[in-house]
Formats: sequence, C-alpha cells, structure tokens
Amino acid sequence: MLPLLWPGIASGAIFAFPHLFDEIVIAMFISGSDPTLPKLMFDGIRYSSNPMVAAVSSQLIASRLALICSAWLSRRAARASGDRTR
Repeated sequence: MLPLLWPGIASGAIFAFPHLFDEIVIAMFISGSDPTLPKLMFDGIRYSSNPMVAAVSSQLIASRLALICSAWLSRRAARASGDRTR
C-alpha cells in the first residue's frame, strides 16, 4: 500500500515546505527562544537590509518553478507514451 501512497505523500511534503515560509504568524508564535527562518526573514525586512531575504525568496521561486516544470514534463511524457487517461 505504501508504494501507492508514496506519490501523494511526496507531493504533499514538497508543497508544504514552501508554504511553511509563508506562515509568519504561526512561525512567530511557535518559535520561542530559537528563531525560525521565517522570523529571521521578517526581522531582516523590518529592521535591516539583509540579502538573506532576497536569496531565500529566489530559492522559493525557483523551487515552485521546478515543481511546475516537473508536472509539465510528466504530462508531456505521458502524452508521448500514449497514455490518454489524464
């Protein structure tokens, strides 16, 4: 059963990871004494001009573009092999 569930679990994890950085309110609430990356990004925007924010933002954009390209390539490969179920 796990091989059938694996694509759903993996795609959920991939989409949950970038979404984690968008939830600054939750990150500030649960961070406690150890700051999390979203809190550091928020503080970098608010209090200083930190290049870390631009680097993380470009990484998030690149990861989302990679997901879109991967989905497009998998659909293209399915169409090329003659699978018309999608």
